[in-house]
Amino acid sequence: MTSPVELTLADARNKIASRELCPVDYVQALLDRIAAFDDRFNALIEVAAEQALAAANSLTRGRPDRSRPMFGIPFLVKDIIDVEGCVTTCQSRAHRRAAARRNADCVQRLLDAGGIFLGKTSLDEFALGGPHFDAPWPPPRNPWNRDYTPGSSSGGSGAALAAKFAPLALGTDTGGSIRSPAMMTGVVGLKPTFNKLSMRGVHPLAPSMDVLGPMARTVEDVALAFRSLARHPVAVAREPVEAPRLVRLDHLWREELVATGETAELFDKVLRELNTAGSVISSRRTAALKCFNAAGWVTLFAEAFHVHRRSLSSHPERYGHLTREKLLRGAHVSVADYINAQHLREQLTAAIDDCLIEAEGIVLPVSAMPPCRLEDSTAMAELSAASLRMICNVTGHPALALPTGLSGQGLPMGIQVIGRKGQEEELIAIGSWIERHLSTWKPGTSPVLSRTPKENERLAAKRSSNHRN
Repeated sequence: MTSPVELTLADARNKIASRELCPVDYVQALLDRIAAFDDRFNALIEVAAEQALAAANSLTRGRPDRSRPMFGIPFLVKDIIDVEGCVTTCQSRAHRRAAARRNADCVQRLLDAGGIFLGKTSLDEFALGGPHFDAPWPPPRNPWNRDYTPGSSSGGSGAALAAKFAPLALGTDTGGSIRSPAMMTGVVGLKPTFNKLSMRGVHPLAPSMDVLGPMARTVEDVALAFRSLARHPVAVAREPVEAPRLVRLDHLWREELVATGETAELFDKVLRELNTAGSVISSRRTAALKCFNAAGWVTLFAEAFHVHRRSLSSHPERYGHLTREKLLRGAHVSVADYINAQHLREQLTAAIDDCLIEAEGIVLPVSAMPPCRLEDSTAMAELSAASLRMICNVTGHPALALPTGLSGQGLPMGIQVIGRKGQEEELIAIGSWIERHLSTWKPGTSPVLSRTPKENERLAAKRSSNHRN
């Protein structure tokens, strides 16, 4: 019999609805998995074991509404998002240590839909990028190879999904922080249109760019979560009857970034397959990548400094050195620079809109290079510079990141599809079509983890302790 931890969100939901899977057994299987493996990957800051089991038990009593879209589905939350009764750490000594008094809107919507809060995932300090080795908790590591980065700053969410600690996790994306870990851990991540989902209860980084979104192991799973998170009902789009029309902007990463050979090779192979399946893929040129990055980083640093200016002034020592260094860059952004960046954002938004007039999506690599070693500072700096993610943070367009294959080191690589504003369902339909026509990646693929004898002993002891309690 397949272990519950192997199930996708959609499969788990169906089995729970049909009473083939008990929510309590599901939660316990995931807790056992976390106990056995998370000390390798540091994906979680807090595990709400008792709370999750109590919630699962409550779903088995009486006549619960099993038709709710997230009924019995455990989910994880990036620890920059408030959960009532839990401390939101933001992975920093500089943040308050009081428990949140109410749930963030996104958390409440998942709970109302029947979801079960399972725990908090680790992140880069205040979601500003990292890794941060001087934070209160160690940085998350990639389950495909723990020596490698799982991406920033929602890396804990990506690592937890890849390690099969939960079928769903929430992340945030200000400069690509959903799509980066989605690519680098082999999962799917949706960065919605700016302001599509409520940010109440989410600690801000750069308010004019911050978004939150779902991460899961398949496009279908991300779609189910997004529909529960949306503030207004969404019309579910079916997979395109005709193959989608796509635009490729190769000049951004072949000329400006000069992608690695394996990035270019896999990207070209994927697009050849999509073209063979019927997708019309045209080449376009738009504004230079440096324009998107300049507008994005000026905005992000200026707004992040404004958010943290008082705390940074009174207690700079509480911040990690890398976070402090990045925040202080915002102190040197002039009013004129900030205003010019906003004017540039308007122009760049129009340029992306123009690309989407006669196409449903823009397809790009998520990064011009594959994941690198976590503790190699030079390689990490190169990886950060190789990002192609800031584009839609600047413009506010939605984007879906999908895994497409493995690098020579056996680490996941992927593409992103940028869609029309407010058209997440159209974007999801395109993602489903792409996922179905890829031979380079099987949906839901994850690394195979095995326990050592010592881990089996520890797990047995934990089970025994739980039984006695």
